[in-house]
Amino acid sequence: MSTVVSIMDRPGWGENTDNIVVVRPRRRELVWVPRDLWCGDIGRRVNAAFEHGGHDGLRSALRGFGLKARHSVCLQREAAGAVAERVDVEVPVPRQLRFRYQFTPLAPIEDGWRWIEFNPPAERLNGERVHQWLQARFAPDPHIAGDLRRIERQQTLVRVLLASGFDFGAGLDPDLVSIDGEPAEDLRRVRADWRMRTVGPVVPATIEGRKVILPRRLPGRLGDRELRRRAARLGGTLD
Repeated sequence: MSTVVSIMDRPGWGENTDNIVVVRPRRRELVWVPRDLWCGDIGRRVNAAFEHGGHDGLRSALRGFGLKARHSVCLQREAAGAVAERVDVEVPVPRQLRFRYQFTPLAPIEDGWRWIEFNPPAERLNGERVHQWLQARFAPDPHIAGDLRRIERQQTLVRVLLASGFDFGAGLDPDLVSIDGEPAEDLRRVRADWRMRTVGPVVPATIEGRKVILPRRLPGRLGDRELRRRAARLGGTLD
């Protein structure tokens, strides 16, 4: 079957999930789910599905996007941080990346920010640079800004780590990990040569005053008129 892996945005189990990835062994692929996808079943973004209904709620929300998962693993933010502390690898950087980044990884950017850069042809990631690579999304260049471009950098790092034999589960505190089902076999099968993709294509929309995204479902491309109708049915507009 498949397993969904999610990471909490803040300490505790009552927060949004900042990252959602579906492991699909039969297809040999990892699918990233953008956190701003609107989930009509719960009337919120998909990153609120775990907080809304736990493992079952998240799996139910993903089914609405054609992603079925039997097993589920959710990591507390501290657990993900412990994994990041063990990272020390070099990643390719095809072009200069310049972002506005908060003073510390958990601080809101509204409290202040600084410039950070990643320069070609490659950067060594360890310590805080790992968090910067995974989190940064505010940039003056629209071609590198936003959550979708951030997901691409996450995919790059995950592929490099898999190729290096990195053990993602080593030393994890079981109290900081919530498991439903039996995901171990799915996770053990993941390899660096698997396909990595993101749910999409997507279009921006405003639903109940929130900036969200909607999937442009396949097969068959939806025209703007049908997309606007879909947004209107949800009480919003296509941006």
